[in-house]
Amino acid sequence: MLAEAGIEQPRPAGRQHIPRWDTSTARLWKDDARTNVSQNLTIMVKRKNVSIYDDTEPPDGEQGRVKIQRRTPIYSHEAVLAAAAGRVLPWTRDCVRTVRNLGFDHDDLAQLLSEALRHGRYKDSEWCEQTDAGPWAACDAYVLRRREWNENAFKYLECEYFIKLAVAKTGQVLLLVSCHT
Repeated sequence: MLAEAGIEQPRPAGRQHIPRWDTSTARLWKDDARTNVSQNLTIMVKRKNVSIYDDTEPPDGEQGRVKIQRRTPIYSHEAVLAAAAGRVLPWTRDCVRTVRNLGFDHDDLAQLLSEALRHGRYKDSEWCEQTDAGPWAACDAYVLRRREWNENAFKYLECEYFIKLAVAKTGQVLLLVSCHT
């Protein structure tokens, strides 16, 4: 009836064509409504390095931790301690959870960092990722062992801390801590 009168009928709303992200291949699939053909678009993403270390780039296509081939720490103890005077920032969710479970505050983190640098053992350097698709930081890893009073056990226990640290471009110390008793 509308067509006879020369009035164009509204087109029925078809399905929406929303791009789909394929996490296994890091590709974006977009349905083309005109041809009903899926187009494969490849998106190149450069990993962001938030640390001041820039000798190498964060690895593409890797996740988690990737070793940096070095025999000595990336950051000098003096540079880390000077930066730590401003702020020590727990950098990952796991680290925030560990710090909370240990009941540490900013002063405790600064003391732990100082002890790790002075009395701990340098283990290695590695690229650490904040989240699965997040920024990377070049970290130095230290192992610190110390005896601590444990209220629940009512005795002193040997605690082993794994401390990874990086100096960010902002000047803050990024910290990753885990503890094993």
